[in-house]
Order: sequence, then C-alpha cells, then structure tokens
Amino acid sequence: MGSHSREELVRRFGVNAVVSRVSRFNLVHLDSPDSAEIERRIADFDPDCLLEEDCPLCQILRLQIGH
Repeated sequence: MGSHSREELVRRFGVNAVVSRVSRFNLVHLDSPDSAEIERRIADFDPDCLLEEDCPLCQILRLQIGH
C-alpha cells in the first residue's frame, strides 16, 4: 500500500521504478512508461475494483487501509 517511503520503494524495486501516489496506494511502474501512460494508469486506477468483495485477503487489506 501507500505506507512505504520513496526510499523503501526504490530499494525494493530499483532506481528505475517510477512511483505514482494515488490516494493511499503507490502504483509502481517497472516498465518505464511515458508520462501519458502513467497518467492513464492513474486515471484508470480504482481501488474498489482491486479489492474484491469475496476475497478474504482483500477484506483484511480493506480493514488495514480503511477502505
């Protein structure tokens, strides 16, 4: 989720990773997208679709992030 610092994300994913903060989430782009693609991904990101209702792990994550 979004609780990791930029430094932690760089350590985990490498210096070439592009990180976009969206609400409480960090979108980590590992494929070197151009700025238009990053903007599209941000616009298309919907946490409600990410965390499915019938998924037990998703329910735990929803509680942790307050979503």
